[in-house]
Amino acid sequence: MYSEALNINDKIPVTQYSLALAYQGLGEFKLAIEHAQKTLILDPKFTQADLLISQSAKYKHGNKHFDEMKLKLNNLELNKSQKVNLLFALAKANEDLDQVKESFTNLSQGNQIKRSLLKFDINDEIRLFDQIKKVFSTVDRSKISKSISSNKKIIFILGMPRSGTSLVEQIVTSHSDVFGAGELPQLSRIVKENLMIGNDFSGQKVNKLIDDELLTDQLRKIYYDYLERFNSNKNFITDKAPLNFRWIGLIKILFPHAKIIHCTRDPKDNCFSLYKNFFEGGLNFSYNQKELATYYKLYLNIMNFWLDLFPGDIYDANYEKIIDNSQYEIKELIKFCELTWEDSCLHFHKNKTPIKTMSTAQARQPIYKSSINSHKKFSSFLEDLNNNI
Repeated sequence: MYSEALNINDKIPVTQYSLALAYQGLGEFKLAIEHAQKTLILDPKFTQADLLISQSAKYKHGNKHFDEMKLKLNNLELNKSQKVNLLFALAKANEDLDQVKESFTNLSQGNQIKRSLLKFDINDEIRLFDQIKKVFSTVDRSKISKSISSNKKIIFILGMPRSGTSLVEQIVTSHSDVFGAGELPQLSRIVKENLMIGNDFSGQKVNKLIDDELLTDQLRKIYYDYLERFNSNKNFITDKAPLNFRWIGLIKILFPHAKIIHCTRDPKDNCFSLYKNFFEGGLNFSYNQKELATYYKLYLNIMNFWLDLFPGDIYDANYEKIIDNSQYEIKELIKFCELTWEDSCLHFHKNKTPIKTMSTAQARQPIYKSSINSHKKFSSFLEDLNNNI
């Protein structure tokens, strides 16, 4: 449809950019870069296209786009959002060129500007996590029905963003019986519309949900109806929204037989990967080192809470273990999902499932080790992270 739109009028920057974004999601990086470059010819200030190119390319000395971005930052009048895109793009290029100090200077400035644009209070997150734990500490779990069955089996892949969730989804969806739905907003939407009172997570509403089978069926149907849009005939479907780790208690109520895969990664690598990437929506905790460290500790705390509450029901998929011993770890992962073994799962980088996250380039490569200990060369600039994790 984007291509048809461009046949009518190829002078609209956002259409060129949207097609670039679609190609990036499909792993067609040359075409993604080509249409991002066309976007910038039409509008040099459309710096989202610069960011997309930086995510899709590996920079070498003498790279024309790198020089263009530096000139643009110094010579064009850009608004704060346009500058943020450009600073994160330049930081990525600097890192590719092993210009660590310059990379962090751009990263720090980009994060500071982005943080200044946000209405975000980490204390709201602290309160929400406390409320979730308090509610599920008192819930009578014996009332949760386990007789629910569905033709569509759900595999929830969750954990901190940048912890390997896209890699795990690519592995699992390489199986012929699994459809990859990506990061679905539906579970968080169900929570917001049915289990919150204002900004507070409601224990009263959760208890009502457990006591009222009709309401449980209704919320479950809302989720399943959302899955219908994918028109998949496969028996399994993945939901890879990382922050669903907050809602594991709800998953156990609505989908007691769903598979839950918890992705883990070295804490400092995980947090630095969040800090150095720009996210279009959400993840507002990631633009300040202290807030990022606070959120990470909230995540660890609530995951330990769930693991104690539902022992044996949550599979830990560790990024470093998958990298170091991929064949064994991938087979264990597939076994946990109760899928028959297929060799295609070892060749996940050939998987054509679209990836609409920051990991689109990485998850389409064979196993590589360069992302392990990736924070170390920046360690001297990460004082707040180092002191708090």
